Amino acid sequence: MENNLVIQEDGWKANFPKLYVNAPITVVYRGKNALCKARVARFTPWKLCLCRRPGELELPVLPDNAEVRLHGISEGGIPFVMAGMVSESSRTQLVLSTLIPMNDLGRRACPRQFLCRPAELLPVGVENDDEVGFPCQIMDISANGACIHTPKVLKEGVPYRLRTELYDGAGSISFRCQVVRGGYRAAAGASVLNQQEYGLLFAELSERKRRRLEADLIDALELEKKIAAQ
Repeated sequence: MENNLVIQEDGWKANFPKLYVNAPITVVYRGKNALCKARVARFTPWKLCLCRRPGELELPVLPDNAEVRLHGISEGGIPFVMAGMVSESSRTQLVLSTLIPMNDLGRRACPRQFLCRPAELLPVGVENDDEVGFPCQIMDISANGACIHTPKVLKEGVPYRLRTELYDGAGSISFRCQVVRGGYRAAAGASVLNQQEYGLLFAELSERKRRRLEADLIDALELEKKIAAQ
């Protein structure tokens, strides 16, 4: 849709991602939990217009001048995070201005990777790797949390342990997590009918496990790029 743009003003340089029409965007508001998912309608370095995804009834309405974070994947499979300010908000569209790529702020971004991987949820306290949990499907994941689809009904605030392998041969990894958003019907095209979508927030993540997760995510993305290039 747009070429990568480099904006330089008053000694400040910003590298904006290359976005295409209908590119998926995760909107984060007031903290680290995903608020909603939307798609790109129009984009310039000065304004980003988002609209509802197919199958979604409405977008949440946000107050004017509210600050949000945007997580997504640009053309070429490059993850990005941007900060933006709400200039218009309705149930059908979200318009953001004052856009700043967060990597250009010198902060360490923690973007969500759109990986579709099978996983299991286990009750907290079950630490035996041979124990079988109930199945779910990871739709996207970051070092802060994950979005999953599962036919099982989960309650917000309930802790679990999420166990998965982020790519073949990576080895099993598990995280203590808490359901922070849920009960939404998964969008059309889900791998299994009657799936519900839930947001999980990772808790008690040690620095060692966080580094391994980030390394696995980078390896998984590189593997997807190699497969796509074949």
